[in-house]
Amino acid sequence: MVAAQRKLVVVRVLAAAILSLLLYDVALTGSAQDKFRLIQSGQPRAGARIVITPAELRQWLRDEDASWEAYGVSNIRLNLGTARATAYADVDFLKARKATTGQDAGWLLRNLFSGRKPIAVTARFTSANGRGRVDIERLEVSGIPVEGAALGLIVDEFVKPSFPDAKVGEWFSMDYRIERFAVTPAGVIVTIGK
Repeated sequence: MVAAQRKLVVVRVLAAAILSLLLYDVALTGSAQDKFRLIQSGQPRAGARIVITPAELRQWLRDEDASWEAYGVSNIRLNLGTARATAYADVDFLKARKATTGQDAGWLLRNLFSGRKPIAVTARFTSANGRGRVDIERLEVSGIPVEGAALGLIVDEFVKPSFPDAKVGEWFSMDYRIERFAVTPAGVIVTIGK
């Protein structure tokens, strides 16, 4: 019996090792930035699943926080849900606009968005067949929900100038052979295609 139990333990250990190899042993890399670099390198084989944990994403956001300050964004935080994420930050919209476009805001925007404002953005994420989509479900500025034309104004005046390649509310092709990604409370799972 003891020999049979040892063999069973060895088989389980080998099965776990093989499974981790099949899923591309990304757990060895340990940071979101390392995993982003790995994905961009093109090295993961087709079918590899790369998991970026909430803790790794939080650390990456803390590391990146200083570089966002020049754009009027600080104190970035993230909560992951099922196919959704909510990002929180303090944003100086006028500083962000000036930093990204070089233009000062007009009278209306100056009066509506002057100073640093706490924001919360909830987005829904969908992906399949090498394409992805991000839809804003909810935006709050200083605790006040922003919807309809006001939401469109913020996207047009601040998001699009800051991120001209960003696709909000429309399908886009994903780079680096990403087949799909899933946002879950346990992390973001990136699956590599052919």
